[in-house]
Amino acid sequence: MPAGSSLHLSWGPKGSARKSLAIFVVTTLVMVSLGCGLSTARPGTSNPPPIAITIAPRSASVTVGKQQQFTATVTGTSNTAVTWQVNGVAGGNTTTGTVSSTGLYTAPSSVPSVQVTVTAVSQADASKTASAAVTVTLHSPIANPLGTPLVDLTNNNYEPSYNSSGVLCNGSNGCNAALFEGGLYASGSNSPPPAQDTDARNFASAIQTLEARQQAVTICIGMSIMKQNCDQLVSDYNASSLTRKDPELHFFDMAQSGYDACLWAYWNPVDGPGATPTVPSSCPLGTYPNPPYNDVNTVYLPAVQTCGTSHTTNCGPADVRAVIWQDADAGPTSGLPCTAADTPADTYFKDFLTNSYVPCSGLADAYQLEKFIGMTARSVKYNYPNVSLMFVVSRNYAGYSKEALNPEPYAYEAGFANQFVVKAQNAQCPTSGTCTTTPGDSYAGDLSYVATPGNACGGNPCAPLIIWIGYTWANGATPRALDGLIWCDASFTSGQSGPPCSDEEDFESAGDVHASPDGSKKWSSATQSVPGTSGTWTGILNQLLTSPYASPFFHQ
Repeated sequence: MPAGSSLHLSWGPKGSARKSLAIFVVTTLVMVSLGCGLSTARPGTSNPPPIAITIAPRSASVTVGKQQQFTATVTGTSNTAVTWQVNGVAGGNTTTGTVSSTGLYTAPSSVPSVQVTVTAVSQADASKTASAAVTVTLHSPIANPLGTPLVDLTNNNYEPSYNSSGVLCNGSNGCNAALFEGGLYASGSNSPPPAQDTDARNFASAIQTLEARQQAVTICIGMSIMKQNCDQLVSDYNASSLTRKDPELHFFDMAQSGYDACLWAYWNPVDGPGATPTVPSSCPLGTYPNPPYNDVNTVYLPAVQTCGTSHTTNCGPADVRAVIWQDADAGPTSGLPCTAADTPADTYFKDFLTNSYVPCSGLADAYQLEKFIGMTARSVKYNYPNVSLMFVVSRNYAGYSKEALNPEPYAYEAGFANQFVVKAQNAQCPTSGTCTTTPGDSYAGDLSYVATPGNACGGNPCAPLIIWIGYTWANGATPRALDGLIWCDASFTSGQSGPPCSDEEDFESAGDVHASPDGSKKWSSATQSVPGTSGTWTGILNQLLTSPYASPFFHQ
């Protein structure tokens, strides 16, 4: 029918054919108007989607003996359960690794000779699978390209500030760089300033003189890594023909497994509530029933804890004259340059565990650790009133460990915490024998080490003199420029593959410690040299024997 024409109906006898045609046309038009494309499927029925399965992550690199969680997502069925396989074996085996019913893969103890594949199989339809390729590796360092050792960095700067795209801040790309100078002391130096050099020598000489008439005790404090290392250090000291075997000199290991920096910090009335402070529940590793300082003759010392020429007098807190400290802040969450609420919102730090750039969520761990070291120095002085020297040791390289306790870059930046607190005390005590009442910075607090009227400790010394005894960080298998020190994990793992690190020591983070080639030595290896206050030194024991600040009372 032409568009725009009218339909005329005739009802007379002669119009019956026309009538039939009109009815057909009208019916057709009605059907078209109602939609002639209606589905022929029965109401309430549809084609079900096919069963599908995905796995995440689709690939992973897992260190020998470590774990990786996989997850499987099944769609198209109400039965979303899966069965897990490793290289076609349900649950896996010890050669290629095992996988739990929840998808937790555990790598074998050595690198397999075949490609490892973790597969999720749908229980609703066994033909539906999803697989992930797994690369099993020996311990490998986490990339830390900015990690130039402090002793090599000297007058140059560490630059850990990024924008959200992972580009180093330069002032024109959305954020400004925060720079941190190298060196163990101020101005990039690896030696203490004149005032502290003079005072530390005087304190050491006084301890040596004291040994002629009464007992003097040196102790180690810190967490498990210090306990392990100091046990060996004390053993080496007792076995060495070079050390002083004066019956009035005692060397004890009081470090405790699980006592992170927070737990040593609060045992003084300046930083804690009252004469017997209570460790706050905010410490990452919790609280402990007894303060670690409370008794020099308890479980914190070996069985023989007697002093005096007749060895019948118990050593007491007043006998402690020097402390060696090494510890960590457990569970760090923010790296440098984060300074709590003062950090610009557009400044990020790099999380080397996830290889991502993270906005600051709080105080950088280096500043938090500096705060704990300052508090610990005051606790040491409060509990051991005659202590005059506190030797600090840095964290060693932790790039082989992916544990959350204190990985990279936090282990590296912990060296800055030591540097910060030492520089703060040096600034507060600018001349020999004289300290001001103004702390060197707000994180360190009052660290006056001589009587100072008007200070935070009622005019009494607030802390011992804090001085470096060893900076032990090196960037994995990359030799330090100063002395060639390296940390190599590969030589202690099955297969002996990787960088040539034979005869090098290897003790990593707490809970992941490897024995050295001779099975025992830790801080006395002849192959490792670490900078001290003059030149280099070989092992922590040798530093104690050659340092002008410790040798007077340690050396024969």
